[in-house]
Amino acid sequence: MKIFAIAAVVLGLSVAASASASASDLYLPEQPMTPVYDDGAFPWEGLYFGVTKGGWISATGSSEWYIEVTKVAGFNILLGDNFVLGAEATVSALVAPAFYLDATITGHAGILIDDSVLIYKLGGVGFVDGDTYGILGAGVEVAIGDSLALRGEVRAVFWDPGVDWFRPSVGLIWHLN
Repeated sequence: MKIFAIAAVVLGLSVAASASASASDLYLPEQPMTPVYDDGAFPWEGLYFGVTKGGWISATGSSEWYIEVTKVAGFNILLGDNFVLGAEATVSALVAPAFYLDATITGHAGILIDDSVLIYKLGGVGFVDGDTYGILGAGVEVAIGDSLALRGEVRAVFWDPGVDWFRPSVGLIWHLN
């Protein structure tokens, strides 16, 4: 009888051991992965912010000039595949030879040359030292990362009839989409 009991225990242990080995080798069919859609296009539409550095250069023959550092915030809307409309606000600190704070509000319209290059025109108003002035300009943004663009821009500033100042600048713009 002891032999049957020992045989039953050994048989039970061997069945349990083989069952656990079988469980580790159990085949589960692989679940299909849900693809993540990424069209690779730069996110031109939506909110953006950035920093630019540039200057004010007199267009009237004066030797007066200023260096500026500007904070930029704006919003773009993509129309169709190639057209971009947007609005932007800036705040600048102008230094040398004097210090001023400057703010602008502009609208812009542009065209995408390809997924990574935007060329645009802009117009709006600016405010500095209690004065209001008009702005017309143009720029280009080139995508240099997933949501980072390098910007180059030139603005013409109008106080009197005719251009009084040119404001060239370069900077980095982060698109939040």
